[in-house]
Amino acid sequence: LEAVLEFNPTFTNAYYQMGINYELMGKTQEAESQYRHYLDLNMQWLTDHPEDLGSVYFNALTLTRLGEAEQGLEKGEKAYRADTSKHMDYAMLLAVQGDISQALDQVGLALESGYRDYCWIKMNPDLAELQDEDRFKELLEQYFN
Repeated sequence: LEAVLEFNPTFTNAYYQMGINYELMGKTQEAESQYRHYLDLNMQWLTDHPEDLGSVYFNALTLTRLGEAEQGLEKGEKAYRADTSKHMDYAMLLAVQGDISQALDQVGLALESGYRDYCWIKMNPDLAELQDEDRFKELLEQYFN
């Protein structure tokens, strides 16, 4: 991901992904640094593009990963109220927040509404907490087999 940023420093999502990678490696300080850098860039973007709900969700995810779960959930709920069709984005936030049941409800609604990116559902680090859930496996079986 560092090479991606050298090639394209405007790909700000790489900072969020590096934060996740550092977090998974147990490098808490490095993860926090990447998340904070991403959050700074994200806030600058949202100043000019407040309607970009995808960026609002990533802002909420980042806040949650930084331990500011209440603020993250508040922003995510506001984004969801603005467009209730963003089930997968909301599911990601709820999963990171630890609200597994509600996250699974949102995954189900996304699949019911036509979401079909199987690889991303399986690989998305923000949905990692759902992977071992029986209900998650049942949803994937229902919609992809």
